[in-house]
Amino acid sequence: MLRRLFQRSGSKPATAPCFVDIHCHILHGVDDGAASLDHSLRMARLAEAGGIGRMIATPHRKATGLGREQIQSRVTQLNAQLKKEGIELELFPGAENHLLLTPVEELVPLGEGPYLLTEAPASHLGTQARELLEQISSAGYRPILAHPERNASVLADPGCLSSLVEAGLMLQLTAGSLTGNFGPRIRHCAWHLIKKGLVQFVASDGHCCNHRPPTLKAAYDALHKFGGEPLARRLLVENPTRVLEGASLDV
Repeated sequence: MLRRLFQRSGSKPATAPCFVDIHCHILHGVDDGAASLDHSLRMARLAEAGGIGRMIATPHRKATGLGREQIQSRVTQLNAQLKKEGIELELFPGAENHLLLTPVEELVPLGEGPYLLTEAPASHLGTQARELLEQISSAGYRPILAHPERNASVLADPGCLSSLVEAGLMLQLTAGSLTGNFGPRIRHCAWHLIKKGLVQFVASDGHCCNHRPPTLKAAYDALHKFGGEPLARRLLVENPTRVLEGASLDV
């Protein structure tokens, strides 16, 4: 099945648009992402070289305890350093909020808009997921679930997400999942969700420069080959841009 996916219509693009990455752990010394300023700069150079022009820094809320103002301060400092180094990558504040443990009043959205990046425990989605998502929506946020294709519950039954997406949940796949970086089972699940039309975003979830880099071009090429430029642009450029602008996104 996966082999057929990559043999569908659409040729590999010669060039790609300027990507917007809504999920990256580029802030140094706060979680399991960049360990130092030098590491952050190397990740930024790699992202810039791969065509990413804007990026949302999304440290784990559960691991760091950082609030919105603290994250904004770190983003401002790193943006200043990027400019000093001549790196043309613009960072915006955000966070990866743990779905089951973060009180609604402590949530940190992506940029200044209503979109909220959430993560579930890797072992399960949680029977109370719908109730928690309803609470998030009632507080004025639009929830996005990060890397569902790597969640054990979703791997066992990808169809469990359909009703949640119908209720307003949006899905963000990891770019490396589409290209097999996390193994064939996760790649199969990621493409299944793409085929079912359940996915709104693809992001790097970058943590380092090697096995989890902040790159999107390979995923763009794979999506372009599978569904053409409209699909690739929607998931990597257009929808992420709407998140940054706080603009409406039909799902």
